[in-house]
Amino acid sequence: MVETNLPPTAEVEDASGHRLRSWRVVIVAGALTFAAYMLVPQFDEIWRAIALLGDGHWSWLVAAIVASGFTYVGAALTLKSASPQRVPLGRTVVVAVATSFANQFAPFGLGGDAVNVRYLEKTGQDRETAVGVVAATLGASVVLHVFSLILAVVWLGVSATLIRSALPSAGTAAIVVSLAVVAVVAVWVVARRRPDLVERAHEAAASVGNVLKQPGRAVQLVAGQVTLIVAYVAALGFSLYAFGAHPAALLVAAVYLGGTAVGSTAPTPSGLGVLEAALVGGLVVGGVATGPAIAGVLTFRLATLWLPALIGWAAYRILVRQGFL
Repeated sequence: MVETNLPPTAEVEDASGHRLRSWRVVIVAGALTFAAYMLVPQFDEIWRAIALLGDGHWSWLVAAIVASGFTYVGAALTLKSASPQRVPLGRTVVVAVATSFANQFAPFGLGGDAVNVRYLEKTGQDRETAVGVVAATLGASVVLHVFSLILAVVWLGVSATLIRSALPSAGTAAIVVSLAVVAVVAVWVVARRRPDLVERAHEAAASVGNVLKQPGRAVQLVAGQVTLIVAYVAALGFSLYAFGAHPAALLVAAVYLGGTAVGSTAPTPSGLGVLEAALVGGLVVGGVATGPAIAGVLTFRLATLWLPALIGWAAYRILVRQGFL
């Protein structure tokens, strides 16, 4: 009896394994198709930026790339400060670089957030704590970003025209509001059906809050965010200097902070298209000539988005191979 049942069982197992492999092929093919859909339209932007490099002053271009590198140090400091467990700064910087690659495949920085959560889990933290840490860093980033923007605008005395030029279109605003409503409904449904998840998330947030009450961690968090903002502002300023534009540092800061606030609402990876338009519009209204503004912004995106994404791909592969992701 046992012997007669063996072949059918083996056949079922083979069929199951075959179906599993088939589903893996479908999933991989779907992922590659989605990646191509998101990346192919961006190639024109990359080539335009590369074509402009020949007209720029290389010393300022190198300075922009160096400033871009410091943004990942700031991001690593922020994540390190919020983590209940100690994580090495050097490896966390590499993880921050890897997020620049992951962010090319999802809007609103979700790809980078997923990488950070996975990294924290690999350090021994449970998923709820890891999500709480990433949420804490995002919250701190938003608060400091808004505060810096208000301070820069008030200090600069920016006109209403400059502010209006950075506002999103009605279509973009409608999409953002719709996505926000969907997100709120989804969270409400999950909270109703899984109160245990809410409880664990609350406990994780409380543990992270206790960590951030430590003066040393709080200082490190603020230092990381300040480094991040200053490095991005410097990269944009150096990119503009490379093409003969010399705007005031405060104007560059106000345009960057306002432009990235708008770009973060765009349903495209890394705010593609929306961020460039907001930055160029703000610079032109602020007195920068159109030509240098466009060239500077495209070079800024090359230094802070496209080049890091290439390096981020290598960093991501290395981290996966070493078991840190």
